[in-house]
Amino acid sequence: MNNKIHMILRFFLAFTAFISITAWAQDIGRIEFATGDVNIIRKTQSIPATRGTSLLEGDVIETGASGQVQMRMADNAFLAMRPSSSLKLDQYRVTGNAAEGAVMTLARGILRTFTGAIAGRDKSKFIMKAQNATVGIRGSGNILSYNDKDGTVNHTLTGAHSVTAKDSQGIERTLISKPGQTVQVAPGGTPKFIPTPAYIFAAASTSVAATPAKEGDAPATEPVTAPAAAATTAAVQATAPATTTTASTTTTQAVAQTLVNTLAARQFAANDDLGAVIRYSTPFGTTAQKIGVLASGSQGPRGSDAVFDINGNLLKIANINATEFISFPGGAVANFTSRSIEPATVTFSGGTAADYFRNADNSIVIGRWQGGQITVTNTTDATFTPVIYQLGNTSASYAIYRELPLGILYSLTGTTSYKVDAATRPTDSFGNVGQLVSAYFNANFSTRIADMGLQVAINNQTLSLNGSGISFGGGTSLGIGNTVVTCTGSNCNTNGYRGTMNAAFAGSNGTAVASGYRINPNRLTGQAFADFIVGNIAFTALSTPTSFSLPLTGSVSLSMNRLVEQSLSAGTSPTMGSGTINANFSTRTLDFVMNFADTSNTNPAQNNSTFTARSTGVPIIGVGFGASSNNTALKNDGKVTFTCVGFCGIDTTKIISRFDGYFTSSQGNGAVVNIAARDAAQPPGPNNGLNATAYFGTATGALSATNTLAPVLRPIAGISAISPIMVSLRGCAQCAIK
Repeated sequence: MNNKIHMILRFFLAFTAFISITAWAQDIGRIEFATGDVNIIRKTQSIPATRGTSLLEGDVIETGASGQVQMRMADNAFLAMRPSSSLKLDQYRVTGNAAEGAVMTLARGILRTFTGAIAGRDKSKFIMKAQNATVGIRGSGNILSYNDKDGTVNHTLTGAHSVTAKDSQGIERTLISKPGQTVQVAPGGTPKFIPTPAYIFAAASTSVAATPAKEGDAPATEPVTAPAAAATTAAVQATAPATTTTASTTTTQAVAQTLVNTLAARQFAANDDLGAVIRYSTPFGTTAQKIGVLASGSQGPRGSDAVFDINGNLLKIANINATEFISFPGGAVANFTSRSIEPATVTFSGGTAADYFRNADNSIVIGRWQGGQITVTNTTDATFTPVIYQLGNTSASYAIYRELPLGILYSLTGTTSYKVDAATRPTDSFGNVGQLVSAYFNANFSTRIADMGLQVAINNQTLSLNGSGISFGGGTSLGIGNTVVTCTGSNCNTNGYRGTMNAAFAGSNGTAVASGYRINPNRLTGQAFADFIVGNIAFTALSTPTSFSLPLTGSVSLSMNRLVEQSLSAGTSPTMGSGTINANFSTRTLDFVMNFADTSNTNPAQNNSTFTARSTGVPIIGVGFGASSNNTALKNDGKVTFTCVGFCGIDTTKIISRFDGYFTSSQGNGAVVNIAARDAAQPPGPNNGLNATAYFGTATGALSATNTLAPVLRPIAGISAISPIMVSLRGCAQCAIK
């Protein structure tokens, strides 16, 4: 079917290009749609752009702050300009011979392009320029941007593109981008891959509410274009520009739009809080394995950072923690050094996609790549040398999930059982592929305790991993690690097995759970792993969990009744505190103020200091709320400011912090707030930071793993090492996740 579509498209593009040449004569294109302030600068004239206006070589098309325009060129190429853009049509000749070619220059703004017959015959004949780079076409669709701050930014929608610029010695440097990749040439810089900027995503996926270009015209609808993500070969071929002149063309447009809409549906929303667990192994020596795990860390990936192809397979994810390690009992391994890269961007290429699944509420995606390459770069360090792993005949198994908001989790009560929705097939370090025999997950939301386990069959082994009484009092995730695994079968390892299983609540109401596991034979002393078995599971609830809600109207004022500090610093006095929460349930916001008196210094004169943390207008999501300093912010966070009186000895603007809280009853008369803060101007360490839990109103409770008021603390760099019970809102990605 795809081959037929490809043949139809190629014939159609060639035919319409011929018709365009004969009908348009000197015209190189026409305005197909315009809205807002759009003008054509032709020599000394300024011509308002309306539908049907002809375009000539040398024309400069300019859009104002409200202007957008679409152009259909003589070879059926499609150009779309966003507001505040300027494009010059230097050359555009459709001749079918050596004189044919197109050159255009983007002086500023954003341009989307789908190429036509010129590039179809000879890709080198279609060239786009910006002020500091040249973009060559090796495929059909891209988004090109230029501004004084970022320089040139080119994002590949379909096909491939070459981005070329000269370095400081005048030598041309070129990068080739593939679908979903973005290349930047910063002012004075050379081409480099970057995470796709938000304004590129907006240009890729946002449609305009089209209005007639002039009185009497019928409204025009802007063609739906691919989001800033990758596409498979089918999408590359099928998203060629469409026209509205014939019935067959309309059919082609419908096919292309359907495929592009499908691609858009594969992406998570840009403001989703995502979790990620991806496991694989690579050789260490001639007979052993080292482990790689790509997991959501303290940076916290966002939906716009996960890129999927049109079939839903993961191609890239950014802002995660990439680790390489050899763990579990067995001691250190000679000549091995663990590796951790954060924030990391991870790209998959060259492998075969398998076991794709996306659940009904679009909160979990699981799958695996068999073979191919994993490339890990540092998201924020352009000088970082990429780390490349070759999978060979092995697999990388992944689960990407939209996290259950913490405020929703803490509104759930009672018990809920889950069943397997789908699973990737387990794989090992030898390239074997097995089956998930069974799996279970049960949650008690009142005590925040879960039971989970699984059984897999692979390579003449049937392996079982089970855990009970697992706490998720620390957030939306939980895990069991270093767990004994039982094995039956003819190929069981005589050294026994260990395993890890993790799970995370996903979606919007607790009805989904994303899980991953690894199982390996016990290591001999000083040796690496002999094997590594991994897989992922998506669970769905057998019934919707019970929950409680806060009042819809009214307000409440709660005073702090207890502050419990957690620290490994020996001999320090507890921090003294007071505070108030004022909640407005009608607006779903709250204000809080907390005072902390430092009594830990050996010099009494230095204990005369009080720090005050304050935040206003904090959103209440479900029964939860959060506030932070800028560099620890999540979406829906309030902003925390600090002041100090007395012997402070600290710049309060350098305090980085997180405050995460939740109400404990449907009356909203009790609340718990968990605090992590430190002085960013001082080196991390046990004497630099505050880890504490504050209780307000009717909320009380000892700090225990099974108590419903157990702490929920998000790590901050330099603090997470202080307290062994500190866990992430993402479930302690650095704890049992390995």
